[in-house]
Amino acid sequence: MFVLFKSTDVKVKYESSGSNNNISFDSTNNKPSYIVEFTNSTNIGIKWTMVKKYQLDVPNVSTKLTKCY
Repeated sequence: MFVLFKSTDVKVKYESSGSNNNISFDSTNNKPSYIVEFTNSTNIGIKWTMVKKYQLDVPNVSTKLTKCY
């Protein structure tokens, strides 16, 4: 699953309840676009892999996002 969003300051929330999985984003507009790849890693949580697509005038962005919640 790939999600394209516009933000360098992203809060990712993953909730699991039975067979219903909700993934929500809290992002702001007018920022460079990135692609996030969702991969189920271990039973600890989800690994968020961030792939840089555009680089405008942005500081270095972490290439890995851990489970925030």
